[in-house]
Amino acid sequence: MSINDMHRRTRAEWFGIGRVFPASSVMSDVRLGAVLRTCSTLYFAVFLVLYSGCEKVDDPKSREPVVHNYPRLPTPNSPNSTSGITATEYFLPNPSLPPKVEASLHPWIKQVAKANLKEVERLLQERWAKIHSSEVAAIREQLLSWRPESVVVDAEGNAWLRLASNKDEDIIGSSAYIPPPVDEGELIEKLQKFEIKPDSVFGEFMLNFSGLREDYLTSGNFINLSDEWTTLDQQWEEYDIEGYGAWKDSLWVYHSRGSDTLLLRPDGAVAWFRHAERRITKAFDSLTEFLKFYVHFRTLEPNPLDSYSMDDAI
Repeated sequence: MSINDMHRRTRAEWFGIGRVFPASSVMSDVRLGAVLRTCSTLYFAVFLVLYSGCEKVDDPKSREPVVHNYPRLPTPNSPNSTSGITATEYFLPNPSLPPKVEASLHPWIKQVAKANLKEVERLLQERWAKIHSSEVAAIREQLLSWRPESVVVDAEGNAWLRLASNKDEDIIGSSAYIPPPVDEGELIEKLQKFEIKPDSVFGEFMLNFSGLREDYLTSGNFINLSDEWTTLDQQWEEYDIEGYGAWKDSLWVYHSRGSDTLLLRPDGAVAWFRHAERRITKAFDSLTEFLKFYVHFRTLEPNPLDSYSMDDAI
């Protein structure tokens, strides 16, 4: 029996034709072919209806919350500790949130959790609508092209909206974690404390993407307004750090998973503090150049951002 004959027989038997109208007894090949073509068309139509129906199902019960856990390694101060860093992921849209969790959420995150996917996209567009600089706008456009996936809440009550790219979601760098928006007045006050102009590229970035993360259980994040902002100051002079003098008073703006720190110097230059190597290496002449690289980096195969992955990507 040829492949075509097998295919015809399979389609006929699926619709019961082979049992009702045996080709050898009642129907001619022509009539059988016509019926088979009709049945095949009906089969394909049914398949499309079923498939499209599956695609449109947005039943939150189909995706139960997932608890993520990163165990802590024992330390000299707590050698017997077995507790870990945990977070629970509630999938959009309309996840079933425990009352205590819902009550603890920032109003913006709560609004996201109660919205459908189109409304979540609208909330993001409204939140980032006032971006002016092209470099920060490029980050906005990239993130708006990603898919709102879930609300993630850690054991301390911190929460983020997870945006998933079209890449492997099991790899760090394939998702972005968006914290609640910051208070603009408090941000301006903090920027001025560090002699940074609120209308600078860094000021606009912090207003819109303060606390942006590539992961939520460990490092891999830009500083947030609520963080303690740190500069490279005299507390480090006791260490032998290559390049320290040229980068003294720089602000720590990004903490990588590999323990590297991205530094922003008052003149706008950007460098990596490679802690393991005890040296500081210049990365870009300006924050603008770094942000352009960051957008490019997120188009590549997912990777945690640090000094080594940057070297490989340039």
